[in-house]
Amino acid sequence: MIAIDRLRACLLAVVGLLAWSRPAHAGDRDTSVVNTSGPDGAPVAARLRGILDSRELLARQSEKVTAALENQPVKRPDFENVRKAFADFRYQEAERLLADLTDDLLASRAEIAHALAEVLWWRGLVAAVDDREQPTEQRTKSLRYFAAAYRLDPDLVGDASVTSPRVRLLIDEAKRKRLAPGRLVIDPDVDDAELALDGGAPSPLRDAVEVPAGLHLLRVSAPERTTVLRLVEVVAGSSVHLGVELPSEGTADRVRRLVGEAASAPEGRARLPALERLGDVLGVQRLLVVESLASRRAKIRLYDVGGGRMSQQFSFANSDSAATVESSVDRALRMSDDDGGGGGRARVWYRRWPVWAAVGGVVVSGVVVALVVSNRRDPRVQGL
Repeated sequence: MIAIDRLRACLLAVVGLLAWSRPAHAGDRDTSVVNTSGPDGAPVAARLRGILDSRELLARQSEKVTAALENQPVKRPDFENVRKAFADFRYQEAERLLADLTDDLLASRAEIAHALAEVLWWRGLVAAVDDREQPTEQRTKSLRYFAAAYRLDPDLVGDASVTSPRVRLLIDEAKRKRLAPGRLVIDPDVDDAELALDGGAPSPLRDAVEVPAGLHLLRVSAPERTTVLRLVEVVAGSSVHLGVELPSEGTADRVRRLVGEAASAPEGRARLPALERLGDVLGVQRLLVVESLASRRAKIRLYDVGGGRMSQQFSFANSDSAATVESSVDRALRMSDDDGGGGGRARVWYRRWPVWAAVGGVVVSGVVVALVVSNRRDPRVQGL
């Protein structure tokens, strides 16, 4: 009876060891999807996120962090309610809705130049027909909004179905008119702040910036600080002084910065340092990265930031079937042993011979102990 108990204990130990030696990632939500290929790769990243989520591998992140990871573009504003209010001559309500859309865009801290241009175009349209003000004031306000809209997006195409001939003349005038300059003086609370004006590239802040009179989109940023967006009106011949506080960056801002750092590094091993820092922020071990889009094909690679390894690069067309895309994901999930991401399948620790030698040793030892004890206790096996 004691032998049976000992054998049972040995078998339970083996079963426990086998259970403990399951794949480390099976069922663990330790993987995030990262898009370093720009906003065009966001739909691909979303598709990969769905695959990982269905397999219970996707690490849970907030909506803002997910948007930063996947380089999701700013959602195009929905003008349906604005259009209805405009059609019913409820101009005050239309202006309120547009003001809310403006505030939402500024609060997003994302790249909003094109989206804001659409909102300002609609504000110019409403101002042009809102008869609550004197004609001169209507015209001035409308021109200000239209000029700002086309400064942010010179290729903007407005809704022709709601533009009367008079409004089209105002739009043409806003595009042609050269405005007298004013000055912007921005005083941030950090020394290394940069300014991106009207959707342009960021540059170090100077003491004063000369700009055409009118509305301008300011994007003030600094390393490891939260970006601040402001819509500011500059009057011709005058200076606008603006104090800007840049709070310490939150998780979504930090993620957005690290995704940008990874995107600026060459694909492959050179990308690991930025991705390792990103993994630390997210608390994940693996990052499935959309590295590039070429000829409508997405190239992906898995980075094991916990182990400092990476897979080969695999590609698929976004129009491929679900089975084809999942096959590429499966291959990427099989990590490579060599530093360059070669073609060999990863031999994770639980598949290597020392583990099974240990398991075999436990089994053999258990059987031997059981037989010895049994030989001592049971006279029927004395002759063996």
